[in-house]
Amino acid sequence: MNTLFRGLTTVALSLCCSVAVLSAALAHTRVELFSAWSPNETLHSDLHVSDRVKGKCWVQSLALSRADAWRCMAADQIYDPCFLGRPRGHQEVVCPRSPFEHVVTVIKLTQALPAQPGPAVAGLGSSGAPWGLELANGARCISVQGATFTIAGMRANYACNTKGWIIGQPNGSQATWKAFYINSVDDSNATQVDIARAVF
Repeated sequence: MNTLFRGLTTVALSLCCSVAVLSAALAHTRVELFSAWSPNETLHSDLHVSDRVKGKCWVQSLALSRADAWRCMAADQIYDPCFLGRPRGHQEVVCPRSPFEHVVTVIKLTQALPAQPGPAVAGLGSSGAPWGLELANGARCISVQGATFTIAGMRANYACNTKGWIIGQPNGSQATWKAFYINSVDDSNATQVDIARAVF
């Protein structure tokens, strides 16, 4: 896991050491890399294990593009993403409830992971779409898998804890990222909002 932190400038304390900061200017969108594991391959002490179950992971995560993120199942429940923090020979993955919480489920694997990463996974890092977005207004939004709805031809990609939604993908071309936000599923008037934090 030491390679996960190589090249990163600081360690973020906002999630009690469970994320690594890639960019952290106060006036800019802060980009973070979620990590459930410490460099010595143990769970971060701030994380609370709510359950330990047995299951399997059959494909890499659909929630985000990371080589260590998997889509797993235990007792007919799907967990995505789950993170492999130890060498491939170890038999546990950690599945956070969300990118903004400290609660995780640990799955003991009943079969080995697939031998090779899926072709869509570029590697370990902040590639692809973020897993979670924290907006400047305080709303926290998580990437949604499966069917949602569209507005002006753009899919509703992130469900927010305010009952709002992010439409389309965030625009990270400027220092302060932006996204289109609606207040509810019945709202067709999207407004552009600033993104305070993006978690991969």
